[in-house]
Amino acid sequence: MSYDDAMRLNFDILDKIDLFPFITERANPIDIMRSIEDAYENHKFSREIEILVEDYDTLQGFLFNYVGVEDFIDYLHDRYGTIFNSEVRYWVVNRGTDA
Repeated sequence: MSYDDAMRLNFDILDKIDLFPFITERANPIDIMRSIEDAYENHKFSREIEILVEDYDTLQGFLFNYVGVEDFIDYLHDRYGTIFNSEVRYWVVNRGTDA
């Protein structure tokens, strides 16, 4: 199976889950993904979903095995019309030397 085929399969599985309850105002996409993964680990989805995710040849037990954050943002926008905002932040990680 190609990577593109596996990614499509991953999205097909996500299509079977109502993700809307996980989308909350001001939530970042990583937190949404974690909440969905937690629900999966707590057996909140159908047995069909569990069987598909646990298949070693496809998702190997990881609900987002082939879906990255940017792909997930695009997916939620296409499926629900969800819009995310972003910001760039800078912070000191090394003060340098006293010259």
